[in-house]
Amino acid sequence: MDNQTNLSVKNNRLETMISIDIGKDIGLTAGVYVQEIARKLSQYNESVDCNDEGFDKKGEKILVNTAGKYLFGVPGCPGHIRIVSLDKKISIYFSSQAPVAVHQLIISIKNEIEKHE
Repeated sequence: MDNQTNLSVKNNRLETMISIDIGKDIGLTAGVYVQEIARKLSQYNESVDCNDEGFDKKGEKILVNTAGKYLFGVPGCPGHIRIVSLDKKISIYFSSQAPVAVHQLIISIKNEIEKHE
């Protein structure tokens, strides 16, 4: 977990999984639920070093330069995360090579969800 690791979506395998018991079945809304929790955390805006970028409606570049953008993506660049909901659990898949700030954000998401469920 090197904070200076440069990753590309094409080379990023989502081989690491963390499971979160949420106490209810939320089905297809799991991704939205997790992202809304994440946006409220300070780690969401932590800087990361990543070569990926997207584009806004005007064609302006959007850099993938924070843990939140890295995980959830920006227009034109998908995130580096897969979220699966089954029964009363959410599984979050991500790369073990993701920047340290991303790992810290995922741990904070897990702690925040479990604190309220």
